[in-house]
Amino acid sequence: MAVQFAGGPAVRIDIEEDAGELANDLETDNGAATRRAWILQELTKGRRLKAPKVVQQCSCSVKTAQRDMAALKDEGKIEFDGRARTGYYRLCRRVKITPAKLFH
Repeated sequence: MAVQFAGGPAVRIDIEEDAGELANDLETDNGAATRRAWILQELTKGRRLKAPKVVQQCSCSVKTAQRDMAALKDEGKIEFDGRARTGYYRLCRRVKITPAKLFH
């Protein structure tokens, strides 16, 4: 993906690779930043996520996983598709994720 900031040249970014590196860098931090980076990394791979998968991977409570996903949704990075019981989270179609956006 190419990203261009105002007045600057276009920069090519490999989202999957960059997200993976950021998640690996944060491997020792069990906080929200690590969980959210992992969520974004998984979604960049085209996977559909639900809170139980985050709970399984991150060893956190369902409420914590739901809070992290809600925060990413509020930031406009992910969206929920489908009904409450059968739906899943995915990357927003209208947003471009850059490494800097993983934590903001």
